[in-house]
Amino acid sequence: MLAEANIVALRGWEISCIALWAAGMWLVFRLGADHGRRLYLGLYGGASGLAFWDWMLGNPWFFDITFDDRFVTLFRVDGLVEPVWAGFSYGFFFGICGLLAVHHGRWLDGRLGAWQYLVIPVGLGFLDIVIEGISVGWLDLYRFNYRETYLWWGVPWTNIVFIVGAQMPVIFLARRLADLVDRVPTSSPAMASVSVGGGPAPPASGAVKRDLGWLPFWAALPIAPAGIYVGAFITTLLLQRLEPWTPVR
Repeated sequence: MLAEANIVALRGWEISCIALWAAGMWLVFRLGADHGRRLYLGLYGGASGLAFWDWMLGNPWFFDITFDDRFVTLFRVDGLVEPVWAGFSYGFFFGICGLLAVHHGRWLDGRLGAWQYLVIPVGLGFLDIVIEGISVGWLDLYRFNYRETYLWWGVPWTNIVFIVGAQMPVIFLARRLADLVDRVPTSSPAMASVSVGGGPAPPASGAVKRDLGWLPFWAALPIAPAGIYVGAFITTLLLQRLEPWTPVR
C-alpha cells in the first residue's frame, strides 16, 4: 500500500504543476511573434496532449506507477487513472524545453554547437531524478514499483534513458523546423527582420513573399509525441532486458 501523503503537499503539488504549465503557456505568447508564436504554440500544444501517453507509460510493463488515490483524476481507463497534474506536468516538461531551445537557438549554437542535443537532454534526465525525488522519495505522492537496486530516491534511474531518448528528438526537430521557418520569405518586412530562433534572420530575397499561416503550428504539433515515442521505444527495450519491477506488491 502507498503511504498516505500530507494532503497539503498533495494539493500543493497539483496546483504547482498546473501553475507551471500556465507559466509555459504565457511564455508561448510572450516570446513568440507571428510565425514563431504559432510554432511555439504547436510545440507546447503537442506536449500538452501527452496525458494518454503518460497513462500508457504508467502501466505495469513500463513505469508501473501507483498514485495516491486522492489525486484529482483526469480520466480512468481499464481501472488505471491519469491524474490531472500528470498531464499538465508532461505538457510543461516536454513543451518548454523545445520552446526555449528554439528561442535561444543562436546562443546554444555559439556555446554548445551540436553538443546541445546531448548535453541538454542528459541534464534534464538528472533534473527529473531530483524533481521526482521530491515528489516520490520525500512527499510519497506516488510510487514506482521497481526493485530497490533500480531506484535513486525512489525514482528509477532508467528514467534518465527515457528522458534523453525523448528530449533529443524533440529539441533537434524543433530546432530544424525553426530553421526552415526562418528561411521562408515572410509576408512583411517587419516579420522578416526577426527569426524564430531568437536572432536576426537573413533578409528576405526576391519578390516572392509567402505567409505560412498556421503551417508552423501543424508542423510542430507532432514533435513532442514523436519524441515520447522514441524515448518509450528505447526504454522498453532496456526494461525488457532488466525486468526491474517488483514481482509481488
